[in-house]
Amino acid sequence: MEMDIGSRNAALVVGEDLYDSVEIPGFEHQSNWGFDLSTRSYWASLSPNNADPDAPPAVSVGWSGPVLPRPDCVLVELCTQLRLDPLTVARGLGLMRPIHPRTPTQLATRHLEVFVPGVVDGYTLVGSWLVGDAERCPASEWPCYPGFVPQAEHLWAELLYVTGRLYLGERTPLLLSVDEALGYAAGLLGD
Repeated sequence: MEMDIGSRNAALVVGEDLYDSVEIPGFEHQSNWGFDLSTRSYWASLSPNNADPDAPPAVSVGWSGPVLPRPDCVLVELCTQLRLDPLTVARGLGLMRPIHPRTPTQLATRHLEVFVPGVVDGYTLVGSWLVGDAERCPASEWPCYPGFVPQAEHLWAELLYVTGRLYLGERTPLLLSVDEALGYAAGLLGD
């Protein structure tokens, strides 16, 4: 389950100047996103490919409302407004990067170390998802078909999604646990 791809924004440094195209299918001809140094917010403006170029964007995030301090926050906002899965949006923003995930067995071993009886936690949700025994993705709650076993790119997109939710202010014990479990499963957290 190794992901060996890198996207144009894989090495993006949070808070650096950015202006880039959005390559989400159906929006790739007239859409862009970036970081505004004056407001310290990421933003995105999307117009369908067949829209009048002089019309206002169909979707605009980050220009008004809460500051979007990270690219993952743009991902969450676009997933919500466009009703798209995190992988499609992460690819469209060029945020995919190589990761070397742990195995479900390694995740289960870690789960035993941090397990609290009687508490539904992120490790349970992520572990079930990684072995194809989940109806929904653990962070985005995007539906999964029966037996769906996610690849490394799905894991990375879910990790981006949960990080965005946390930076947008959602701080529940379950979401924090899902974040930890996804980070561990992605091989980004130590033992």
